[in-house]
Amino acid sequence: MVCVRIAREAKTDNEKPVIAGILTNRLKDGMPLQVDATIQYAKGYDPQTKHWWGMVFSSDYKEIQSPFNTYLNAGLPPSPIANPGLEALRAAANPAPTEYYYYLHDKEGQIHYAETILAHNNNVKKYLSP
Repeated sequence: MVCVRIAREAKTDNEKPVIAGILTNRLKDGMPLQVDATIQYAKGYDPQTKHWWGMVFSSDYKEIQSPFNTYLNAGLPPSPIANPGLEALRAAANPAPTEYYYYLHDKEGQIHYAETILAHNNNVKKYLSP
């Protein structure tokens, strides 16, 4: 379900329809979803930190061998990864039309969208690099 990924990926209700549009764009174009929340789900509970939904590292994208890894497997995972709220369900049912294919949250939690992988990589350098 796209709505579950929306719920885990968006920080605000205003972001949810745009993220739904981005995920819809990726699915329509046959792209992998590449959603970090699915990696977190695949990693499961971390007994060392005693937390679920732990940090995702770039090495996890290729190392986590799971049908839930949306970096390695195209399409939707085999089942939901969490329970979506009403706003995520609304966003999934009515995704915002968008030209974006990428998004990230910076260290302050602000979202940044991009239409191309080049623009997204620039956002990564600008907002996430030390």
